Amino acid sequence: MSDTLKTIRKRTRIISIFLIAFWGIIVLRLFSIQVKNSETYRSYSLNMSHKEKKIIPERGIITDRNGNGLAINIKRYSLAVHPAKIKNKPAMAKIFAKILDGDYKDYIKKFNSTKPYIFIDRDISAITADSIKTNLANHLAIELEEKISRKYPYNFLAGQTLGFTNIDNIGIEGLEKSFNDKLSGTPGFRTYFRTGKGKFETRTNLPYQKPIHGKNIELTINIEYQDILHEEVVAAQKENKADKAMGILIDPHTGEILAMAQSPAIDPNNYQKYPVENRKNILLTDVFEPGSTFKIITAAAALEEGTVSPEDTIDTEKGYIIIQKRKINDHEKLPNMTFADVIRHSSNVGTIKVAQELGISNLYQYVKKFGYNSKTGIPLPGEVKGIMKNLDGWTPLRSAQISMGQGIACTAIQLIYGYATIANGGKLLQPQIIKSISDQNGKNEYTFKSRPLRQVVSEETSKTIRNLLLNTVETGTGSKAKVSGMNIAGKTGTSQKIKPEGGYSKKDYVASFVGFFPAENPKLLCAVIIDNPRGKSYYGGTVSAPVVKNIFKRVVNCSEDLFFEETPTVDVVNVEESQNKKPHQIFINNQISRSDKPFRMPNLKGLSSYNAIQRCKVHGLEPILEGSGKVVSQEPRKGKTIKAGDICKIKLSSEG
Repeated sequence: MSDTLKTIRKRTRIISIFLIAFWGIIVLRLFSIQVKNSETYRSYSLNMSHKEKKIIPERGIITDRNGNGLAINIKRYSLAVHPAKIKNKPAMAKIFAKILDGDYKDYIKKFNSTKPYIFIDRDISAITADSIKTNLANHLAIELEEKISRKYPYNFLAGQTLGFTNIDNIGIEGLEKSFNDKLSGTPGFRTYFRTGKGKFETRTNLPYQKPIHGKNIELTINIEYQDILHEEVVAAQKENKADKAMGILIDPHTGEILAMAQSPAIDPNNYQKYPVENRKNILLTDVFEPGSTFKIITAAAALEEGTVSPEDTIDTEKGYIIIQKRKINDHEKLPNMTFADVIRHSSNVGTIKVAQELGISNLYQYVKKFGYNSKTGIPLPGEVKGIMKNLDGWTPLRSAQISMGQGIACTAIQLIYGYATIANGGKLLQPQIIKSISDQNGKNEYTFKSRPLRQVVSEETSKTIRNLLLNTVETGTGSKAKVSGMNIAGKTGTSQKIKPEGGYSKKDYVASFVGFFPAENPKLLCAVIIDNPRGKSYYGGTVSAPVVKNIFKRVVNCSEDLFFEETPTVDVVNVEESQNKKPHQIFINNQISRSDKPFRMPNLKGLSSYNAIQRCKVHGLEPILEGSGKVVSQEPRKGKTIKAGDICKIKLSSEG
């Protein structure tokens, strides 16, 4: 065999081996792609030709008890471009500059970027987005992504209560945080495929999951009451040059919160502008010594245990008492007085002596029963339980201090629900701020129910305390909360603040007042606490009581259900002055006061003749009635500026 033939055969073998190896590799590769790793490569293929886009669910809205939107959703858009896909950059820059009211040069600079993806604007309105779609329809370089933004139409009203969401629409404070899971909903998705031109489109046969929108929440808040409370609290802080001010308005029989406000307030639409300290709800997070507002706890406990009665004489003649070498004074030297007068004049000495008769263990148990030193359970973030030593730390001195509201710290929410127990007949209630939760179709998931936690004192005891608190407003330390004809009851409190280095400050105070009306059957209960007032006064009776008075007067003016068919009656409290042993009676002044200041005419439509007359009398108006039944028309009309002494013509009808 020639050398040439051998060479050809050798080369043929080499080529054959090479071809066999090559095709073997191809077969193995195909096996790997189509069999062994088929799912992986199928996924690669789908990712290149298909795109799955998350569908963000609509966040549930939050409304007040009358359906007014407090936290709603608005559509916004983010705009981005792929610079490499822009063919005519000057033309697009001109369009953007015109529609977005931006700088042409800035857009050119962005379009010349080497980055594959550039955000132009992350917060574009729906109108602007529609304009971009119209002028740049089907442009492959543009991506407009719809997003839902949170809006709070009432701005500062209930800002800390509602809270707010972050840029991803996740609740991070207030109710938005507490109920984020229910408000958020569940995302869905839609699948798109890439066309030959590189544009993504969708088809009905591609995978699709519908989102489940968030639940809607209806609050117990009344936005009209909230507006009134907010204005009064803000004005009180400003007028008294205080560090902070806070207020809360509730229905004492159901536990529903009708309004809660604080100052400084925040606008949740622009929460980033405010210090972190201002974003918390201080009615739940800040503690203070309640001072004399706490004396009703001591009084209720003593009455319930039968260790004192309103007519009992208390020895307060010295004006001070010494306990464990500590001298405790009254705010002024007072003569011997009845227990009713001890509350009316807010005597420290009298209260301490009543507490001594009650006993340390009994007082401790009642303080706990009234909800102090435990969280109320309100569904808002940040609540604290207050500060109170365990029973083994209650010395005679500490017991004396606590009986008059020192040596114990509480939150505003604890304070007002303690008073609700007195106002509603002795039941401690859990605060309620959620009236209902429902899905987007209106199907209810939760409906509000009043939640009594326990019976703390009897109806008889609570009634007696209500009468004592009525006397406090009529002729005692709470007289600046008095409104003739409204039967307001309440208690003042003035407490010294504790210095950082220990001991009580002689210049820093907390002024408070808690009041309710009508005293005989309370419908509204309000507390106002002013932290560090630095105006003309720092006493609760002169600083906080007038604020509650203004709130009640304004709420009555805008409400249709705060006048009643029955004639108001209040038990007369027999009070015996210990000094001369001459009994006398404290009566209620039912005279209607008149103010020379102009005000807005309230709405009388739908009221009974009795209620319409009472409404007119509160404002000093002279009612003239025509017909019978309920009010169908009035002159002056609702909202017109009027003054006391004006005539109000009222037309009544029994039809309909």
